[in-house]
Amino acid sequence: MPLLNQYEVEAYVKGTAKRGNLSVKWNDKNEVQTDGKSVWLPRISSNTTREEAEDIMGFVAHEVTHVLHSNFDVLKNHNVRPKDSFLGAITNILEDDNVDAINAAEFWGDRQIRSSSTQRVLKRILENMAKAKASGKEMHKGGQDITTMLAWSVDNSGDYYTGVSHLSSDFEDYLDEDHKAKLEKLREGDYGHKLKALRKRLDLGRSQEVYDLAKRVFKEVFDEDPEKEEQRCKEKNEAEGSEDAEGSEGNSKEGSAKGGKGKKAQPGEGEGATGKGSKGERGT
Repeated sequence: MPLLNQYEVEAYVKGTAKRGNLSVKWNDKNEVQTDGKSVWLPRISSNTTREEAEDIMGFVAHEVTHVLHSNFDVLKNHNVRPKDSFLGAITNILEDDNVDAINAAEFWGDRQIRSSSTQRVLKRILENMAKAKASGKEMHKGGQDITTMLAWSVDNSGDYYTGVSHLSSDFEDYLDEDHKAKLEKLREGDYGHKLKALRKRLDLGRSQEVYDLAKRVFKEVFDEDPEKEEQRCKEKNEAEGSEDAEGSEGNSKEGSAKGGKGKKAQPGEGEGATGKGSKGERGT
């Protein structure tokens, strides 16, 4: 990357992060992550490609829009996490749709950057799915569920992404008949209309309505009980909390002696459940 462009990318990243009061921390690893207060990014250099720079810029723009327009307490209050709950994953996908649409409406340049970056990520996901299929691996139910939501999400992205929505049919090709029927139910229902209406909301109350829509999809399309899922997640979190408390009791002195640090959010696989980027446990 020419030196001037390197400085331009760094200026964009710092300026965008400042809008969300995020501090930027550069690292020498090829990874991106955030904890909602800081964002860790690969160091920009003359060797950074245009595509890598766009991915970094797009990630920061996405995260900042979450900070400004998402209410992270909604999932927390229901004990639901995207990383271990399909209800949480659905919420994550819907919230990602909203924040990308909000950001694209405000910043045309970000729309172009995110479109290019998302095209590459989705194509990489499809390549990995093709390799898995060629090796004889069958997609389990959880994978079918996520792919169904991903195909529908890509379907609805044409309003704010360019060159992406046509990939929906490529994801649909990997679905079994049951999940193709679920995808059709998503397309025929009012879920897309409701999702697009929520994109116009800039208040934090929007995130609760996104969660309510996710619960409808979870129940009406995937035939799951959202209340039972919330209870399952609550019990799981409480059990993990008890284990953490027992473990920390024995290690408290060691942690104090070493000046223990807060743990940075580790990048997940894809952007939340959608595979559009990387981010920490916070999801969305």
